[in-house]
Amino acid sequence: MLSIEDEPSAAQVIRDASIHCFASLVLLVWDMLITYEAEIEHIWSKPRSSFFKWLYLYLRYFNLLVQISHQVAIPVLTNGENHAPWCTLWYAYAVVISQVSISAVEVILAIRVFALFNKSYHIACVLAILVVAEMVTMAVYGFYTIPEIRPSDTCIFTEPPKEILNYSVVCIVTQSILLGLACFKHFIGLRSGWGRTPLVSLLVRDGSAVYVVMLAFVMAIVAFCKLEDERTVVMFFWLISLSSVSGCRLIVNAQMLGAAPRRTRFSEVILFTTEDELEVELPCLTMSSAS
Repeated sequence: MLSIEDEPSAAQVIRDASIHCFASLVLLVWDMLITYEAEIEHIWSKPRSSFFKWLYLYLRYFNLLVQISHQVAIPVLTNGENHAPWCTLWYAYAVVISQVSISAVEVILAIRVFALFNKSYHIACVLAILVVAEMVTMAVYGFYTIPEIRPSDTCIFTEPPKEILNYSVVCIVTQSILLGLACFKHFIGLRSGWGRTPLVSLLVRDGSAVYVVMLAFVMAIVAFCKLEDERTVVMFFWLISLSSVSGCRLIVNAQMLGAAPRRTRFSEVILFTTEDELEVELPCLTMSSAS
């Protein structure tokens, strides 16, 4: 366990964490700036009842507030004073924010898969079970792990609990199933002739990109855990920004495609319907082969 008395190692660890904390904030702000025009055009124009509008605003602006607050919280929690109660709250806070951010992105991916499978009730149940099971896993691990963590005077720097590895496996399994279902439907579409349409290609491309990001993120966490590196907390900072960037890009890309002029032939097997039909503003897919 790292102590502020362990100079200069403690100072180096705190400095590294502060750099990562600020760098992750810079990433989030940079992505906000380059997508601001698309946000104004495709998000702010949505009605208040829009589910994805609020989900976008949460991922974008709540996560931004979280990252800004970290710039103040980190120096306070690592100043060498005894913050035992605050440390426990920090651990609980990190667990909750991490899971909500991950689940928000997974909900977007799940809705896309749900649309690909023609709003199948059975697929909806499978997807709901996946997301809820992951949330329950995190809640259980947090409930049993947080009380066992011994806070130090640097508070946020502790050896990562082994339960993180188990949760990482659950997270990757969930992401793999979501991507696998999308790719399966894409493969079926290729054989039927509708798999190369812009919408299906977008769903598979975006889903694959998010999967690669999450896989790299989990591998980094595993490396920190294997090394028993007390700086594992830096991955929490990056998770906040990466989930914001990934989730917001998923939403904006779908909205931009839905708003773009397109020609549909009578013989096409995919019909683009209004977003009101699915309520979540993803263009729903209706497979002629299913009718």
